[in-house]
Amino acid sequence: VAGLLDGLGIDRAHIVGASMGGFVAQAFAVRHPDRLDRLSLLCTSVGLRGVLPDPSILAAMVQRDGNVEAHVRRAYRMFASAAWNEAHADLIAWFVQQRLAQPMPGYAYQRQVEAASTFDGWADAARITASTLVLHGLDDAVVPAANAALLAERIPQATARVLPGGHVFFMEHAPAVNAALLEFLPG
Repeated sequence: VAGLLDGLGIDRAHIVGASMGGFVAQAFAVRHPDRLDRLSLLCTSVGLRGVLPDPSILAAMVQRDGNVEAHVRRAYRMFASAAWNEAHADLIAWFVQQRLAQPMPGYAYQRQVEAASTFDGWADAARITASTLVLHGLDDAVVPAANAALLAERIPQATARVLPGGHVFFMEHAPAVNAALLEFLPG
């Protein structure tokens, strides 16, 4: 993230990190506090010491049998409500096509799983100095909503809000999430 900001010529930024991107955003906040203005963490946790999902969800997340379409569809059944999936079948089909056109190599997926499953931001969260907004979907099966309160307790200048939706609540309820972010971020 710091390298990207350097490449873009940006000294300080507001950072929004969702899910595993929330782990990256937390690490950036600790390593580069001088480059961070405000931090927004969506559907994420402190990692290993957070509230973990049901083991069946974890098993489904790491299952890769080579059937990209099945994998994407299975993921979105965990990420969002059945009603959202049905209403956005065209978007899910587009996600499938994108994954087929640009497949993720098995080794890269394995490294992503390893990074996510070993992240421990418990101690570092207490070192985050930025004003932080934690947003979470109430029905998130992948990263349970109880993680929002836990993150807000660990980060000194954090507040948490739980909104309707699952793991991709920012897609399911984009207007509400965008309004919360715009309210938090200075104009």
